[in-house]
Amino acid sequence: MAKSQFNKLTSLTAQREAVKEQIRIRVVGFGWKDLHHPLSKGGNDYLAEYLRDYLIDTIIPEQRKRGIPAAPTVNLKSRGDRNQLGTKSLDVVDLENRKEKEIEAIQTGGKKLRDDMETDGVVDSYEKRQGAMPDVDETLIGAKIEQLWEFKEEDGAVVPQWCQGEVVAVKNNNKVHIQWDESCLRKGDPKVTQERFLKSKWNKHVNEAWRMNLGD
Repeated sequence: MAKSQFNKLTSLTAQREAVKEQIRIRVVGFGWKDLHHPLSKGGNDYLAEYLRDYLIDTIIPEQRKRGIPAAPTVNLKSRGDRNQLGTKSLDVVDLENRKEKEIEAIQTGGKKLRDDMETDGVVDSYEKRQGAMPDVDETLIGAKIEQLWEFKEEDGAVVPQWCQGEVVAVKNNNKVHIQWDESCLRKGDPKVTQERFLKSKWNKHVNEAWRMNLGD
């Protein structure tokens, strides 16, 4: 799967940047520093294919064993962990407790900031997690997707909304039949419509843009 997505990218630069991002997500985002791999050696960049194989052969198998962390890693300066006799002093215990509270506050604050930015339309985590555009062929049948539509309200305001559905048929020229979720239908709307999945509108924020429904 990772190799096929890699091969869909159209330039060496895009391939290398995509692999670098996937490695950083796990090494930095998940805190798996033991899986770090340099991006260059002796002033020369590693080839995209080399980094891709490291991702597939080393990092992804480890991800299957470790699982994805429930919360991002927070690195704070801390007291060194030295061998010692006896029990910890109250000051040390207090410092450790304060550190745990700081980490919790950072994680909670970061989640709230992310949610607020999502609500305001500043960021879109779904956009960042989409990956390469899938082929618009029979393999897309049964896929859960979502498409962006602009709806005009009674006061004239235009409101964009992602609508969810399932691909039930694929026709020629990137045309598909979509069965829409009940929650996305307005009174009188047809349950199944024919749409066109244009490459230029994959994972964008324009009317009739489309992407995979990640389900969370």
